Amino acid sequence: MTKYYREAEEIKKERRNSELWLQAAYIYEALLDASPVFNPLSKKNKPFPFRSEPIPITASGSKQSDERKKKQRLENGKEAMRAMMAAINDRFKKKKEGGEANNGS
Repeated sequence: MTKYYREAEEIKKERRNSELWLQAAYIYEALLDASPVFNPLSKKNKPFPFRSEPIPITASGSKQSDERKKKQRLENGKEAMRAMMAAINDRFKKKKEGGEANNGS
């Protein structure tokens, strides 16, 4: 019976150690994100944005996080292509309008 209590206690200690390590990782990241504010020689005086979601610690959480990042990159790419397409269309419209005005005069 004591063997199982010792094993349970060891598992609890490992879990607590992992929790504390994760907390330290968050604090370290927060300090790094805020470091440009405290560095007078830094060209960038604004802090980096804080993490928008927790650090995934499970395989499924990591997979979900990767999927969200891929979808976000895809959406950003779509928006960039739409903006580029709109700019090209505007350029062609202006060129066409300018060409018609020159031909009609």
